[in-house]
Amino acid sequence: MKKLALFFLGFNLMTFAQNNKSDAELEWFEELSETTYQGDFMTAYLGFGKFLEKFPDSELAPRALFNQGFLLRELCREQEAKEIFERIMEEEFNEYENYGGIMEQYTLFKNRSAKHLAEIYLNEENFIAALKYIKIFDNIYPYKHFCGNELEADAIYTDVMYAKTYHGLGKLDKAIKKLLPHLFYNGLASNNEVMELLSQYLPQLYSNDEVKQFVQDGIQNFKAKDKDYGTFQLLGVKIPVYTYQFYGEDEIELVSINGTKNNQAIEKIIKTHPVFAAYFDK
Repeated sequence: MKKLALFFLGFNLMTFAQNNKSDAELEWFEELSETTYQGDFMTAYLGFGKFLEKFPDSELAPRALFNQGFLLRELCREQEAKEIFERIMEEEFNEYENYGGIMEQYTLFKNRSAKHLAEIYLNEENFIAALKYIKIFDNIYPYKHFCGNELEADAIYTDVMYAKTYHGLGKLDKAIKKLLPHLFYNGLASNNEVMELLSQYLPQLYSNDEVKQFVQDGIQNFKAKDKDYGTFQLLGVKIPVYTYQFYGEDEIELVSINGTKNNQAIEKIIKTHPVFAAYFDK
C-alpha cells in the first residue's frame, strides 16, 4: 500500500503563471522540484530553505516549507521533520488551495502533515501521540479527492494506521475490527496490508478454534441482499461482499435460483480467503 503521507507538493507551472508570480519564483521552485524528482534530496532541501529566505511571503512558501519536511524524512532526519510538520499544523495555510495538477485537487497541508506526524510517532512507538494525529487527519482535516480509487486508498491507509496504533497500545480487538471492513479487495485500492496485518493479529488474540467458530458463525448469519451483494458479520463487524470482487473466478451468485442463500458459494468465499484458508486446511 502506498504511503499517502509521503507526498511531495509540486505545482503546475501554468496555474501559477496565470496568477502573475514572478519568473524568478516559478523557475526556482520548478528547478527545486525537478531536483527532488531526480533524488538529490539534500540539494533540494537546502534549496527550499534558501527559497523561503528570499521569498518568505510567496504563495509558494507553504509548499516549500512542507517539502522541506518531506525531504527531511527522506534524509532520515525525523526529529527535524517533526518540527516542520508541527509548525504547519499551527499555521493558517489554505488547506484547500488548488494543487495545480491532474492527480490531486488540493494541497491539504494539515491532512498530509498530520499523516507524517502520525507515521513518525508510530515509528517511535509513541502510540498516544500517533493516535492523536490519526484522529486529526481522519476527523478534523480529512482527505478530499475527486477519485473513488484515491478515497478508498485513503480509507484503507487510515484504518491501517488506526490498527497499528491500537496494536501498539495492546488493544488487539480494536485493531482487528478496524481492519475487517477491508477484508475483501473491491477493485479500487489494494488491501494487501490489511490481509497481512489480520494474519498477524488474529493468532495473537484468538485460538485456531475461536477463529474457526466466528467464521462459521459469519457463514451461518450471512445476509444475502440479492444474488450479487450480501454481508458477513464477523466479531460484530459488518463486512460487505460483492460478487464482482471475485472477478476471474467461477461465476458466484449469493442467491440460488430458488431464492435461497447459496450456502456453498458463501462458505467458499470466506473459507478460501487468504486470511482464513489456513485455519480450514488444518
